Amino acid sequence: MSHASLREINLLAGQRNNAAVHLHFGSREALLEAVLQFHMPALHESRARLVDAAVASGLLTVRDVVELIARPLLDLLGEPRGRRYVRIVAQLLREPTIGLPGFNSHADPAGTERIRGLLIERLDHLDPNTVTLRIELMTTALFHLLADQARRIDADLVEPHRRSDEFATGLIDALAGLLNAAPTTGTRHIPT
Repeated sequence: MSHASLREINLLAGQRNNAAVHLHFGSREALLEAVLQFHMPALHESRARLVDAAVASGLLTVRDVVELIARPLLDLLGEPRGRRYVRIVAQLLREPTIGLPGFNSHADPAGTERIRGLLIERLDHLDPNTVTLRIELMTTALFHLLADQARRIDADLVEPHRRSDEFATGLIDALAGLLNAAPTTGTRHIPT
């Protein structure tokens, strides 16, 4: 994405008018903003409903909180537009050179802090710096693994029955394990 010209975007979109993206959006960055603006409000609403219901139901484990984070994004894998969205966000996280200053403006600060608080409460056996690092690692891993699954679905490399439940369970379990793993004391080196 960081190297795609507006002309290339027009071609991939099947536009015959080479200036269509520029005329409609003005720039590649404005196009990305529109993509984020299209998906993020629905994601925030969906996640807020899930969190409200889960909190009202009682005790939540780390895995439960990870599922609250992941479930709305996993649902996007069921449609081509949603798969493109998770691939774009993964690339934005990976390539800060893309330069999308408004990327964080689409975040849901209240919802993000609420979920972060739920995780911190459940990870109180870990040092706060470790918790912060692991939440960042979990978020990055989540989007990159979703993007990889989206690519595999689009290339018909995933059997239909493995597209949702099995992948979702494995992903959520792995991310919960990343967050919940016992800390290692000191740096350990494997001899070569």
